[in-house]
Amino acid sequence: MDLKERIRPAIETIGSDPAWRVVRGALRRTPRVLVLLWHRIDPAGPRHFEIVRSLPSEVFDAQLTELASIGDIRTLDQVANGDVATDRPTFALTFDDDWMGYNDHVVPVLKSHGLTGTFFLSGRMLDSTGPTWWEALEFEILDEGFDAVCARLGITAATPGELAGQAQGTPLSVQIEQKHAERQPAMTADEITKLIDDDMQVAFHTRGHRDLPTLDADELASELRNGRDQLAELTGEPIDLIAYPHGRTNAAVEQATRKAGYRRAFTTTGRSHKTDGELPFEISRWDPVVASGARFRTKLAKRLLVA
Repeated sequence: MDLKERIRPAIETIGSDPAWRVVRGALRRTPRVLVLLWHRIDPAGPRHFEIVRSLPSEVFDAQLTELASIGDIRTLDQVANGDVATDRPTFALTFDDDWMGYNDHVVPVLKSHGLTGTFFLSGRMLDSTGPTWWEALEFEILDEGFDAVCARLGITAATPGELAGQAQGTPLSVQIEQKHAERQPAMTADEITKLIDDDMQVAFHTRGHRDLPTLDADELASELRNGRDQLAELTGEPIDLIAYPHGRTNAAVEQATRKAGYRRAFTTTGRSHKTDGELPFEISRWDPVVASGARFRTKLAKRLLVA
């Protein structure tokens, strides 16, 4: 019986302290790499109008503490380059989208743990591109009320997330984004510069945040390049790491991404990776969402030991 089978009962009952001690001991001897992904983090937690739900700051802080208790937290460059020769789990911390709360609510928590993170940004403000369609939809929910927006769009949904799920990929999402094109995007150039000043890494998430596998060859090439140089000029460093929007990719997207000169690209399939060799170009990331305490530990153990 291998290790994961021997400790599976402990994983399933990880809410108890003895079970967690057993699993944590096993995890500390597990040479796996796991790249984590977060979006919004806020002391107040999720708001009623949010499609991308905010994680309470105290939960984020607790998650970082749990990670440090069982493994090593490295930079994304070290992980992407395979520079993680260790017999312990290794973690890297990443964040997606141009969210205005990074400097106020994320960087201070990272610095309190002595950590840095990689922020995959679109840089939409650099050419006055307005908010993404789901951010625009959040504005409408905030301004008009959820029920009124559902009625106007002709969609039956119970939550903002359900509403967005039905609008995504339809002409409605395009119309919503175009309607709010003149609105100020969330992050400003100064806020991106502040991330750099605080020793955070900035990487690319595409300017349009489009579903890359649905694009033709010319659209795909443009989407991978448009806005990248502007963002790099602001950061003062070449940008050769990219996170696929929605984590979606295929063989054509990967080929085009390589051709565009990226060194590594990231998905959201949630897998951990072995450390004994070069990581694949399509590096997975895991979004722990609102998991905390025993639930976070259980999910983390399964990513590292069972996946």
